[in-house]
Amino acid sequence: MERGQPASFYKAQFLGGSRGVVDVLQDGKPVMRTNSVRLFIPPVGKMGIALVDRKTPPGMFMVIGGKVVPGSEVGPGQLSDVVFSPDGKHYAVRCANRQAAYIFADGKKGAEYQGIGNFQSPGARSTWAGFTADGTVVYIASTGAGNFLVVGDEETALPPVSVETVIGPVGSHVAAGATGVLVLDGKVQKSPGGVPAFLKFSPDGLHFAYALNNRGAITLVRDGVPQSPYGMFSGASFVFSPDSKHIAYSCRPPNPTGNDDVGVCLDNKYVRTGGPAENLTFTPDSNHLFWVRRLGLKFRLFADGKPVLDGTSTASAGFRKETLQIDPSGALLILSQDATSFTRFSITPSPETSIATLFGGAPGLAAKP
Repeated sequence: MERGQPASFYKAQFLGGSRGVVDVLQDGKPVMRTNSVRLFIPPVGKMGIALVDRKTPPGMFMVIGGKVVPGSEVGPGQLSDVVFSPDGKHYAVRCANRQAAYIFADGKKGAEYQGIGNFQSPGARSTWAGFTADGTVVYIASTGAGNFLVVGDEETALPPVSVETVIGPVGSHVAAGATGVLVLDGKVQKSPGGVPAFLKFSPDGLHFAYALNNRGAITLVRDGVPQSPYGMFSGASFVFSPDSKHIAYSCRPPNPTGNDDVGVCLDNKYVRTGGPAENLTFTPDSNHLFWVRRLGLKFRLFADGKPVLDGTSTASAGFRKETLQIDPSGALLILSQDATSFTRFSITPSPETSIATLFGGAPGLAAKP
């Protein structure tokens, strides 16, 4: 079997007397027989996990590769679920006995708590555990004293209601936001009012940003510093450049003169666009910035503030990643439609423009639709 492919698992059940018996086969070879079993397969790799429920004596335990994992036994108790790291090399099992709940991760039992709860990351499905890029387990636990963010063996107290938890793309960076508070890599910081939302690390993991909604006014906060005087038009619409040196978002000046007094802010500099800028996208070399202006299904695509394409989008909800994306060469691929067909355009930024030239002219570089 090639590296990176999951092992093949099959389960067959036979009736023996008054109780069921389950045989588990891995790649066609029998590895165990038990009363009841749940199988979990990683996204890549060959580390399949079986949670085995034994009737006599009552209890549960974990099996990897046909062998019982030492320390995983609970009896009576519950092994309820398994989460794998994206590379398939690490695992965490949610466990409970009569006294407490805990996590069993990579062969090691964690501290006991009253409960293990879910956490939510922007754009991701809610889950009860995750892994940092270096394979450290992350979860939210609760006791009578409150909630805790647990990263490996380290725990940090959280406010009663935590809004978001996000794991960095490299290293062991983790952040959690709550009203007036941001927990970043185990250190509690005061947030400048409001609730941090849409938490995001830069690609190199060295910078951090979020949208701060304070009584309806949305401010971008980067590395703990509010980016003023421009407010965010939409809290979700900010993006780091691939080299982590730049940040762009749809914004408004402090005293807008009308609904069309909207623009793009790049590193706290403003250029007027006359309407919301969507799908802000840097090229892989971080030298160019695309965005879309939409009016219903009609759209206009801009590169470094210059209009480059007019078209009709395929959905009223806007562009999904399958219909607007950057290819490895740095060209933007965008899907448009007309009355009879769909066309995918490839747009390469001009060498005469860049994010450095975006603010070189007067405001209003982007033409209105």
